[in-house]
Amino acid sequence: MTVIKKLPVFNKNDRVEIKVNKQVLLSPEFKELWNKIKYKTYYNIQFDIDSFIDDCTREMQKMERIPLSKIIMQLAKLNIEKK
Repeated sequence: MTVIKKLPVFNKNDRVEIKVNKQVLLSPEFKELWNKIKYKTYYNIQFDIDSFIDDCTREMQKMERIPLSKIIMQLAKLNIEKK
């Protein structure tokens, strides 16, 4: 039983949202295909770095302060009289 169908090629400007079909992702055919292409695949992510830094800074300023750790050390002398 083949679960994977051939996808038609569309114009990039006519994008549509497609829901993930988990049955396809779990199929042996997909796993075989993925093992062939996974090392040839690359990803490209574009975002506004300045906006990202501003957002991160703003969110970090909203966070609760983390108190400094304190280490308490005590010395003690033991007197052992019995085994």
